[in-house]
Amino acid sequence: MKKSSLAVLVMMFSFFTGCGDSYLATIYDSDKLIASDTNTYNLSNYDQVVGDTTFYADVNQMDGMDTLWSIDSSEETTVDFNLALDVKNGKVKLVLISPTDELTTLAELSSKDSISESKQLKLPTGNNRIKIVSGNSAKFQISLAASAGEFYNLGFDN
Repeated sequence: MKKSSLAVLVMMFSFFTGCGDSYLATIYDSDKLIASDTNTYNLSNYDQVVGDTTFYADVNQMDGMDTLWSIDSSEETTVDFNLALDVKNGKVKLVLISPTDELTTLAELSSKDSISESKQLKLPTGNNRIKIVSGNSAKFQISLAASAGEFYNLGFDN
């Protein structure tokens, strides 16, 4: 009796653990999940510095998505961004989410790719957000600066 109970517990644990990993794997390609108000991730071994107009993180492992920046504007607003992203492993994208949940990919890189660029974005009235989305146990460094809006910490500090 004890062996069968143990076997059932092991199968249940495997099922629930596997479902969590499967869910995180589906986020990267799901516009609907990315546009949601939620943040879902597996994040470990990271350092970050968050200022009023800047964000920097050195991440050793992340799968899922987290909100990095937002602005809630009462009128159309233009924001200047400086972005540097260096992906060592996995895949990472930075996505702008409009108030109507339309997604614009600002950058998308995979292993051993990097980018450094400046962008000026015209944002509509309402809440605009930027999320970082990663997969395949991404390891990366990101630096983002914005002329307006608010930056957030990665992880549970949000």
